[in-house]
Amino acid sequence: MVEDMSSPQEAVKPKEEAKTEPIKAVGNVLTADELIAGSDVVHAVEIDTSMIRGTIKIKPVTLKTVQMATKASGGDTSEVSKYLIKQALVEPQMNDSQVDKLPIGLVSAISDKINEISGISKEMVANAKNS
Repeated sequence: MVEDMSSPQEAVKPKEEAKTEPIKAVGNVLTADELIAGSDVVHAVEIDTSMIRGTIKIKPVTLKTVQMATKASGGDTSEVSKYLIKQALVEPQMNDSQVDKLPIGLVSAISDKINEISGISKEMVANAKNS
């Protein structure tokens, strides 16, 4: 279950002032800055697998991050996942060798949470893998 950390008492943003509430547009028209600000919101999410159960903190991935991950990976989906986990995982932070040691089921669970808060559907992931 994903817990949105955008309430005033729970929002966390590393090394900068935290976003304390959801972005609200005047007259329902969002500005470019309001759209971009959503990528700074940190979410506490529950990981619940047969291996481990607990909370991690992640932030959404941006279009540029996905493009960089795809380019750097040379099409290797496990390398894309590794790159995205390193970019999105706020707490705990992990280096390459630590991410490499994660069980594949846990990588999948973390990736699913990152996709969910980033607005990436399972269908979008499937289409990207098939293209």
